[in-house]
Amino acid sequence: MTTANAKAGQGRDADAKRAEANLDLLRRQSLEIRGERGAASARLAAMLGADPTLPLIPPGGKLYPLGFFDSSAEADSLVALALQSRPEVNARASEIAESTTRLRQEQLRPWLPTIVLGYSAGGFGGGSDLNGTSYSNFGSRSDFDVAAVWSIQNAGIGNRASQHRGRARIGQAVARLDSTQNQVHAEVLDSLTQIQAAWSRIETARRQLTTAQDGFTEEMTRIKQGEGRPLEALDSTRQLTETRLELIRAITDHNIAQFRLFAAVGSTPGAQSPTAR
Repeated sequence: MTTANAKAGQGRDADAKRAEANLDLLRRQSLEIRGERGAASARLAAMLGADPTLPLIPPGGKLYPLGFFDSSAEADSLVALALQSRPEVNARASEIAESTTRLRQEQLRPWLPTIVLGYSAGGFGGGSDLNGTSYSNFGSRSDFDVAAVWSIQNAGIGNRASQHRGRARIGQAVARLDSTQNQVHAEVLDSLTQIQAAWSRIETARRQLTTAQDGFTEEMTRIKQGEGRPLEALDSTRQLTETRLELIRAITDHNIAQFRLFAAVGSTPGAQSPTAR
């Protein structure tokens, strides 16, 4: 439009060059986005074990915020769910139970003997091959043995050292459990905070997009009616583009945070289906 107006003498040639420079900028940004899309495709293919040279294409359509979790979800309930579902938390709790059982064994070892039961049976006889008497007088015999063995190491000093080691193992297991719980707690809160922040950005971007679309439409109407120059729509176009991109970025960040929270609470694929918001 600016070029046509300049050729018709209704506008300046500088306006046409400015619009052309803006178009070149959009083309460069488009190339950069294509490169980012290719890099993202390669990273996803590597995670899936697929050929990274084959481009992955999304299903297309409008981009919607996913709704695994509502942005107003209670953090305490999500943390409690994560502590119950995350396997590493259960593993650390099992380590504590195992160490506690071993300590109890070491404490009882000096007082409770190890019982050994034995039973043997067979035929027994005797004789000599020196005086011409063969072996004879065979008879049966059976023995039942019971033995109790107390294990006292170094007059009890070794047993006490074993108990100290057991208490240390329990302390280490408790520390690992606390560290794991803190990590799970932080992951849940961080993901939920990102969801809330991204959702606020989405709502703001949607309002801004409506305003930018109305402004662009009004600007184009004025130009078509001869009440303004085509270059005046450049700012409205740029604002509309930036607002659309911000909405896309906000939705993408929101969806990534949704998946992170999905994993943070210990959910598994297929256990819950996302819904559009």
